[in-house]
Amino acid sequence: MDQLRIDDVEARRVSIPLKPPGFKWPHLWERRKSIDFTLVKITTGEGLIGYGMGSYPGPQARILLAEEIASPFRIEPLFHRVFDKICHPWGGPDCWSGVEIALWDLIGKAARQPVYKLLGGYKDKVKAYLSTIEIKKPEDHARDAVNALEKGWRAIKLRAHRMNPEEDLQTVKAVRDAIGDEMEIMVDANQARLDFMPPRWSFMTALKMARALDRLDVVWMEEPLDKDNWDGLRKLCEECDMYIAGAECNEPSLQIMNKMLAQGAFDIIQPDVIGSGIWNVRKLAILAEAWGRLLVPHSGWGLNIAASLQVVGASPNSPYVEMLYEPPIVVEEVRDTGLTEPLIVDREGYVKIPDKPGLGVEIDEGTLKKYTIEKL
Repeated sequence: MDQLRIDDVEARRVSIPLKPPGFKWPHLWERRKSIDFTLVKITTGEGLIGYGMGSYPGPQARILLAEEIASPFRIEPLFHRVFDKICHPWGGPDCWSGVEIALWDLIGKAARQPVYKLLGGYKDKVKAYLSTIEIKKPEDHARDAVNALEKGWRAIKLRAHRMNPEEDLQTVKAVRDAIGDEMEIMVDANQARLDFMPPRWSFMTALKMARALDRLDVVWMEEPLDKDNWDGLRKLCEECDMYIAGAECNEPSLQIMNKMLAQGAFDIIQPDVIGSGIWNVRKLAILAEAWGRLLVPHSGWGLNIAASLQVVGASPNSPYVEMLYEPPIVVEEVRDTGLTEPLIVDREGYVKIPDKPGLGVEIDEGTLKKYTIEKL
């Protein structure tokens, strides 16, 4: 098993069209009309195939694909070589993660075990939270939440990015009134990056919102301030009862995250396996556990969710997984395009950690080839 020979590493850009008119993130000027990612495929001489998912890569990806990968089992040496030689965090690790995720898929298939069992095997299911995308009228969000509750969802995340924060509170209250205490509510303020669209919250606005959301029994407020405002984030953690979540856009290095946690900037960290890789997110989960904090990976689409679930299944301090869901534009079949079967939330609001060897899911090559727009 430890002598697996890698015969081929390939990557291609995939663009899956969404139903018109597409969806609109609060921080984007235009509607997003497709799901875009890079699919990495690694084949061994023994006939095993590993798949990984990254976002659109730059020139670094071509350098990485030209690197000699001596063995799929030598994740740590490759990780250090890539970060030292090729990638700077959030300036290029996306090109690394697709390869690294594919290697973990191979490792699991060679060992005939799902990755989460190789990483610790703590749990076989986790509560999923429905991550909404668009800004709507309060009554529309309330209707959507009730429909989701009937389908089995037990947690929902709402966007709080209106020009008037009072309207955000009205939306959360409308949802709370509609679903009572049958669903947990999370709120994402989308304030982490300076290049996002306004509004920009001050510390006092964030604190006022946190105290009001506390009264509505919100589980966490996500990215309420700029990602580098560690002092303000620490004060929010101290001043309110709910969790303060974020770090999805911060450098995914252990050193930076350790400094953030030492300063008390977050209760929950949210790295993405697309930006960090499975191995690094598992390391960050252990680091967060040492500080008494939680890790809930940022995730969204098919293979990205499947890879996140493998880390979550290994991590005692990872109680949720994020799954995008915005009917009728983003439903299971669209979100999980490229998987032979969609990832389903059960009637108690949990999703099973995929337990087939590797990432636990099977890839629909024909569909992904159909939507391939470029080979790298």
